[in-house]
Amino acid sequence: MDGSLHEIVVLDGDISTNEKLEGDVSLEGSLTAEVYAPKYIEKYTDKVRTDTTEGWNSLTGYISEEGVVYIYSDYKQNEDGENIPGFKVGDGLAYLADLPFSDDLMERHIRNQDIHVTLAEKQFWNNKVRTYHEGNTENIVFTTN
Repeated sequence: MDGSLHEIVVLDGDISTNEKLEGDVSLEGSLTAEVYAPKYIEKYTDKVRTDTTEGWNSLTGYISEEGVVYIYSDYKQNEDGENIPGFKVGDGLAYLADLPFSDDLMERHIRNQDIHVTLAEKQFWNNKVRTYHEGNTENIVFTTN
């Protein structure tokens, strides 16, 4: 893509411009004209790119472009074998292959066994012996309940 939009869009509403607008006005009151998208729209027309993991990995030595979102269409799969996309955001400095996926930080946090309590640890703690004083007696009850 060369950064320009090649699509006809029907606009409904008011159009204002600081530039010259050329075209033809029909008897029905409609205007047919060529309108150029403002620079801020043109700036983002090629900022999202999609490919498979194999496709992206074939670009060895490719330096990411700053601000471009690179979507890996087959990043992961669910239990039914359906593809789940993942993405990286280019910084203009790193190789695309070296950029982290957007969910890397969350994945590392979830898998961090030092900060999370496992089910086995919970069961171990729940099975600890505790004691309590039984009513108005001199009995101390030891229990795991």
